[in-house]
Amino acid sequence: QMMQAHLSKVPQYDSKISMPMQNLLNGMLCKIPNRRISLEAIEIFLKTDTLTKNYAIEPLNEPLTVLDDEHTYRFYAKQNITIALFRYAIELENKDEYEKSKAIYKRLATQNYSRAMNNLGYIYNAGLGEKQDYKKAVYWYTKASKLNNSMAIYNLALMYEHAKGVESNKPYAQKLYALAAKKGYKKAIDHLQSKS
Repeated sequence: QMMQAHLSKVPQYDSKISMPMQNLLNGMLCKIPNRRISLEAIEIFLKTDTLTKNYAIEPLNEPLTVLDDEHTYRFYAKQNITIALFRYAIELENKDEYEKSKAIYKRLATQNYSRAMNNLGYIYNAGLGEKQDYKKAVYWYTKASKLNNSMAIYNLALMYEHAKGVESNKPYAQKLYALAAKKGYKKAIDHLQSKS
């Protein structure tokens, strides 16, 4: 519901927010990712308080019929909305359609979407739909960890602690647990508390 509201509604700004700031926000909140404002344009705005382009938020159509979450995710996934693609892949995974979910995760991973990378790691780690491949799991957890995904950092720590796909390295695993905990990941926090 939150995703659908975000995609189908236009924000109403407080009248105290300046027009240039509203334009900046519109550029940042654009529903279609490739139409969003670039980082370079944001930097220019921060230095000069001006933008060379006017941005408008065009709401996306809502599905005519909402049967369930999967239907809604699939509807927005067809419009290449990243979070909808990700959630749709999870729905497919929950229905044991691992090849389809894996294909979506890989597509999102090429866009540096760390949550999809972490889920790819999980698919390989658990051997969902194929033989377990700890090395591939470590590969994807590592990629997601480099993008500061706290769940992937925790999962990578587990791999190092239990020597799955890598040589055992408990001191490094502890550093990873601490890093994930610092980022607020609850399982890492609980893990560290159980060890103290």
